[in-house]
Amino acid sequence: MSDKKLIVVVGATGNQGGSVARRFLKDTRFNVRGLTRDPLSTASKVLAEQGVEIVKADLHDVESLKSAFKGANVIFSVTQYCTYLSSKFPNSCFPYFTATGVLEQ
Repeated sequence: MSDKKLIVVVGATGNQGGSVARRFLKDTRFNVRGLTRDPLSTASKVLAEQGVEIVKADLHDVESLKSAFKGANVIFSVTQYCTYLSSKFPNSCFPYFTATGVLEQ
């Protein structure tokens, strides 16, 4: 059993997720598991060659996420939550700053 912590990176093949995955590969205290929709993509293969454990997961499939997150000490996730929220709660994700800098919805 490894003494290393496990970070799971959602969207590991994207810009932000990929950056986080590569950063944690440099930290010998962590193993990195990268979640992706397409484990056969070029970006997935490159990360796997660098030492990332690539796992196929779907954010709309809870069971795939339970499996993908198993054993995680840290989860990094950046998602398009407004796509979902705006369909359920109109105007919930579109605050704006007025000329005075006060946040309004």
